[in-house]
Amino acid sequence: MRQQILNSYLVFTVTLLVVAAWPGSLHAQDPYPEVPTYVTPSPDASAFTRYGDYPVNYNTGMVDMRVPIYTIKSGSLTVPIDISFHASGRMSTEYNGILGLRWVLNVGGVITRELRGYPDEWDELSPYNVPQNPQITSGWVDSNWLTSQWNQQDWTEGTWLYNLLYPSQSAGVPEFEELYKANPQTNYYWNGSKSNIGIDRYDSERDIFRYQLPSGKSGKFILKKVNDTLVGFTIPYEPLQFNFVGDPNNDSLFIEIKITDIDGTIYTYGGENANEYDDNDVGYSRYPLPESFFVAWYLKEITSADKQDTIQLDYALQSKGNGSHRETITVCDRLRNATEVTFLDEESQMFIPYSQTRFEVFPGKIVKDFDSNLNLHVPLLNSITFKHGEANFSYIDHSVPYGVGGMIPILDEITISSDSNDKKFRFDIQVEPGDYNLHLLGLDYISMVNSSEIIEKEYSFEYYGLTNPNSGSFGTLKDWWGYFNNNVYSNYDELFYYPNVLYDGQMYYGNVDLGSSSMSNTSSNNDYRDPDFNSLVFGMLKTINYPTGGSTGFEYENNYYDEQGVKTKGPGLRISKITNKPNQGENNVRIFRYGQLDINGVETGIGHINPLLKPYVNTVQESSVMHYWDYEHVGYRVRTFSSDPLDNFGSSVIHYDKVTEYSSDDPNKAWKTEYEYSQKYFDVSNYNIDDKEKPIEYQRQFYNPYREWAGGKLLKKNTFNSANDTITKESYNYKIKPFDYLWDMPTYRHVIFSLDLANQPFSRNLSEWFDEEKRYHEQSCTVIGYGYRGYFSGSENLFSKTVEHFDGDGIVVTSEYTYDSQYNQIKTEETTNSNGKVSRLEYEYPFDNPTVPINSKMVGLNMVGVPLTKSQYINKNGSDVFLQNSRTLYGEWSPTSNNWNIDSNLDVDIIRPRTQYFKKGNTTEEPIIEFHSYYNNGKMKEVSKTDGIHTVYVWGYNEEYPIAKIDNATFISNQPSTITSNQQTLINNAITAATNETTDITEDNLRAKLQLLREGFPNAMVTTYTYDPLVGVTSIIDPKGHTVYYGYDDFDRLKQVKDASGNILNENEYNYKQ
Repeated sequence: MRQQILNSYLVFTVTLLVVAAWPGSLHAQDPYPEVPTYVTPSPDASAFTRYGDYPVNYNTGMVDMRVPIYTIKSGSLTVPIDISFHASGRMSTEYNGILGLRWVLNVGGVITRELRGYPDEWDELSPYNVPQNPQITSGWVDSNWLTSQWNQQDWTEGTWLYNLLYPSQSAGVPEFEELYKANPQTNYYWNGSKSNIGIDRYDSERDIFRYQLPSGKSGKFILKKVNDTLVGFTIPYEPLQFNFVGDPNNDSLFIEIKITDIDGTIYTYGGENANEYDDNDVGYSRYPLPESFFVAWYLKEITSADKQDTIQLDYALQSKGNGSHRETITVCDRLRNATEVTFLDEESQMFIPYSQTRFEVFPGKIVKDFDSNLNLHVPLLNSITFKHGEANFSYIDHSVPYGVGGMIPILDEITISSDSNDKKFRFDIQVEPGDYNLHLLGLDYISMVNSSEIIEKEYSFEYYGLTNPNSGSFGTLKDWWGYFNNNVYSNYDELFYYPNVLYDGQMYYGNVDLGSSSMSNTSSNNDYRDPDFNSLVFGMLKTINYPTGGSTGFEYENNYYDEQGVKTKGPGLRISKITNKPNQGENNVRIFRYGQLDINGVETGIGHINPLLKPYVNTVQESSVMHYWDYEHVGYRVRTFSSDPLDNFGSSVIHYDKVTEYSSDDPNKAWKTEYEYSQKYFDVSNYNIDDKEKPIEYQRQFYNPYREWAGGKLLKKNTFNSANDTITKESYNYKIKPFDYLWDMPTYRHVIFSLDLANQPFSRNLSEWFDEEKRYHEQSCTVIGYGYRGYFSGSENLFSKTVEHFDGDGIVVTSEYTYDSQYNQIKTEETTNSNGKVSRLEYEYPFDNPTVPINSKMVGLNMVGVPLTKSQYINKNGSDVFLQNSRTLYGEWSPTSNNWNIDSNLDVDIIRPRTQYFKKGNTTEEPIIEFHSYYNNGKMKEVSKTDGIHTVYVWGYNEEYPIAKIDNATFISNQPSTITSNQQTLINNAITAATNETTDITEDNLRAKLQLLREGFPNAMVTTYTYDPLVGVTSIIDPKGHTVYYGYDDFDRLKQVKDASGNILNENEYNYKQ
C-alpha cells in the first residue's frame, strides 16, 4: 500500500501505543478505561525538515519564524533546540549575536532583571511599604473580592478597581525624609561608609523580573514579602512556585532562582557561569550599589518532580559590548528665586542683577552625542547533559567588531551525542552583501553533516538588501522610533524641534539656535525622520529554502496609525504576504490586510499606537536647578530635548484590532478569514510635583502596568469562501480574574541642588544642606517627585466560545468554562449544541481535597495541574444527570522497599498512579486498573486490570525505551505466572544487549536475545521492540511472531514498513498541502 502524507508541517512520529500521562480519558460513550501502555514514541528527530508552518500573531502583525533543530528528551523531560528570527524591522543600532543579525538560539530559558532603584533582595536596605488605602483592609481583600470589584464596572473604561485601591491622600503624603531616603540620586547622611546603609535607604520601586521556561511559558514577576519570605508575584498570574537562593557572602543577593511549574518540574536558573552581570558603575546613583549583582540568570538545570530525571546546562562567560545612542539638547531658562546680587555681563560690560539675565547660568545650547556602552559578562552555552547523551556547542571567533568594540563568538556546530548515534548541525554565518560597512552578519546555511563530514540536509536563507547603505555614525541613522533610516543626515539641529525659551515671563528666541522652523507638525518638510521602508526591510529574512526542497518567502510592509485623521507611517514592519513554494505543485499564498473596513469595504491598514510613543511626544524632560554660591543663589528651569522617546512605557508599540487573511492573490479564488481582537491598554501616571511659583510645561510620567496583561485577545474569527459566503463564525468572551495586587512608589529628583560654597550661609555639612533642601521642598517646589504605581497579578480567562457552522445543518456549539479561585485551573467545561443538548465536564485536582496525605504532598510539590477526577453530566429536562467519571488515586512509590510508601515521614517524591476507578450512572465506583509496581527510576514495571492478567514492561537502551511487553507475567511471588529466576536472567540479558546496541551487528544480537526471552515465556504473550534512539523504532515483533521493520529516509522520516520477508506493507510519500 502506498500512502501520501499531505501536511504542511512534516513531522511524522510513529505512535506505537498511546502514552497515558493521566490514565483513562473520558468521553460520553467510552467503555471502561483500558490498561494504559507505556511504549514511548520516537523522538521528534524529523523536526529539522519542518516546512512552511509559521504562525502569525495577527494582533501585532509579527511572524514566528522558527527553525527546529532538535528536541532533547531525558525521561519525562524535554528541551527543544531551535532558532528564531525577529523580523520587526532593522534598528539603527544592531549587534551581532552568535548567529549573526536577528537570529536567536532558543534553548533552555532565562530570567532577566530590570533594575529599578536598588536590587530588591539587597539585605542592607530598610523595608518599605506603600501606605495602604484606609478603606481597604487585608482581612477582606482576597481574589474573590478583587474579582467581584473588577467586574462591577465595564473594564474597557479601565480604572474602577485601580482607583478603589489607590493609596488616597488620607493615607498620608510621603514626608520629605521618606522621599529622600527612597530616591537613588540623593546623598542623605551618607558618610562614604556602607555601615549606614541599613538605616539610610529604602527601595521604593520594584524590580521587574522576566522569566522564560523551556515549555514556552513566559511572563513577569516582582517580589513580595510574605511572613519575612520573598515570594514571586506573577504578571499575568501563573501558579508557579519560586525559591530564591541568596549569596551569604554578597548581601543575600540572588545567585540562584528556582521555578516549579504546575506539573512539579523544577527549573533552576543561575549558578556557576550562569549569571549575567555588568562591569560598569551605575552612574545615576549617589549611593553605593552592591559591588556586583546579577541582571540575568540562565537555565542551569531541569529536574523532574520525582527527582529521577535531570537535564543540565553548562556555560562559559564571555565579555560582550552593548550600547545605545541618542542625541540630547539641554536648554536652561526661566530664572527663579534669584538674589539681587549683580554680576559683570561680558557682552555689555555692565553690572546687572541675576533676575534680569536671560540665559547666563549655562550655555544656551549643549549637544550631547551620548553613547551608553556596557561591558557585560554573558553566559555562553557550552553543553547540555541528559540521560545517556550530550549536546555540545562549539564556536569560532569572528573578526567583525560589535560596533562598539570587541570580538564575538559565532556558533559553528551543535553535536548531539548518544550511546549509539551522533548528529551534527553546522552553521555558516557570513557578512551579508551590502553590510560590509556596518559589520553585521547573516546566517546563510544550517547543515546536518554525517561522520564523514558530508552534508545530508541543509537549510539556506536569503535576506533583503539595500543599495549603497550609509554607514553613518554609530546609531545616528534612525527614524523617530530608533529604526534604521538610510536617509537621515547626522545634523543635530535637524533632529529636534525649535524650543521656546522663556525670559522674564515672556517668550524669547535669542541665544538659542536649536532645531529648524520647518519641524512643526504642519510642515511638509518634516518627513526625513519618518520610517523608510527600504531601510526597515534591509537585512530582514526574505526566503527560507528547505532540506526537502521548496521554500517559504516573506514580504513586509510599514505599520500605520491614525494621526488626526491621517494614515501615518508607524514604527517597524508587519507581515504582508507569506508564499510557500513546494518542490512540486502550486504555491500556497497567505496575504494579510490590517485594520477595520472603510466606507468602500477596504481594510484601512491602520492600527493603534501608544499615544505617548508618537513622534515629538515623550521626548522632553523638565526639571529645576537651584545653584548656590557663598551669598547668592539662583534657580532656573532645565529642559532636556531628546532625539528619541525617553521611555517605551513597557508596551508593544502597535496593535491591530482587526486583521484579514486571504488565501490567494486572485480575489475570485481567495478564501478569507477575519480576526478581531480586544483593545490593548497604554496606561501612564503623572509624578506628583507641587511648584508653588512656576507652572510645569512638561509633566514627567511613568508607565503604570496594572492592566498590561489584559486585552489583545481574539474576539472573533470568521471564515468566508471565494464567493464571500460565510462558512464558520467563532466568537470568544473572557473574564478577568485578579489574584493579588501590590503598589510601589517611583521617584525622581525634580530639583537639583548645585553646591559651590566655601563660606556662610551654609557649610558643607550634609545635614545642614539637607535642611535647606527640605525647606525648599516644603515652601517652594517639590524636590523629589513621586507617584504610586499599581501591579495586579491576574488572568484573562476564556469564559465562553461559540462556533457556528453555516454549511450542512448549520450547527452551533457553545462552550463555557469556569476556573478555580486559587490556582486558575479549569474546573468545568459546559457545551451546548444547537439541538439543545447540554453536557458538562467537571475536574478535580489535588488542591480540592488537601486533607488526603498524597494530595497534600502533590500540592507541596506544586503538582496542582494534575487532574485526579474527570466527571461527565448531561442536562435532561432542566436537571443535571450524572453519566460517568474516572478517578485516579496516586501514591508514593518507594524504591527502597520496592512498594508503596506508607510512612508519611519518608521523603520519596516518586508520585505515580496507584489505582484507577470508574463509575457509570448509578453503579458503585469500582477499581478498574491496578498499577502494581514501578522500577527505581519511576518507569512502569507491572500493571493490570483489576482481577485481570498482569503486564510487565522491560526497559532497555539505558532504561529509556521499552524493549519488551510481557502479558500474563508478574513479579508478585507465588502466582502461576510469577517470573522465575531463569526468566529473569533472560530479561537481564536482553537489557544488557540493548545497552550495548550501537551497530547493525549489535542490533542483531539484541534481536537474538529478545527471541530467547520470547521463547522463555511460553505461557505469556510477548511483544518486543528495537530502536534507533535518535530516530525511532526499527522493529516490532508481536506475540504471534510477526515481524515488522520500520525504515527511514535521509530526513529521519518514516519511509517504509516491511514484513519479515521484505514485502512493503506501507510506504509514505511526502508532499505538501496546497
